Amino acid sequence: MKQRRLIIPFLLVCFMMLTMPSSYADGPVTVSDTDMRFTIGASTYMVNGVPNAMDAAPLIIDGRTFLPVRYVATPLGASVAWNNIEREVTISLNGVILQLWIDQPHALVDGQSVLIDPDNDQVKPVIIDGRTMLPVRFVSENLNCSVIWDAITRQVKVVHNSDRLIKQGAAVASMVKTNSIFLATMLQLSRLSNPY
Repeated sequence: MKQRRLIIPFLLVCFMMLTMPSSYADGPVTVSDTDMRFTIGASTYMVNGVPNAMDAAPLIIDGRTFLPVRYVATPLGASVAWNNIEREVTISLNGVILQLWIDQPHALVDGQSVLIDPDNDQVKPVIIDGRTMLPVRFVSENLNCSVIWDAITRQVKVVHNSDRLIKQGAAVASMVKTNSIFLATMLQLSRLSNPY
């Protein structure tokens, strides 16, 4: 009978240990959601190390890398809409709305007009072989991605870090409090069901 009384507390301690995080470091930890790699002229690209096919390869126009927007937007979970009458692309992700027009050097970012490339007013979306090509840096950076150009490999790396910052110290404290309440409740219940 004594062994039976010890089983519930033992299981509860095991539960608490399994639900505790493995690291107790204080401070925020950024979780990387998406890592994309595009190589100029290549019809494949990488998303988190997995190769994917493209129907149009990235290319350089006026010193800037262009590619079909869906290959950046889709892995991020962004929505993309095309207005054929206005020749406008609308991209939205996490409350950010980008509007770009074919052959126009200005775009709207959350309703504010901005020059797509402040250093080169010739950078503007184009249609090549039926594919809408947008400047990857402008789109990616406005969707909270970092963009890195490697001139040697002629590769663009686009990394999206989630807006969620995990504060491990706060998460541990909250989990310990929750588990302590759960443990106390379970111990009370075990005492009520077993008067010995």
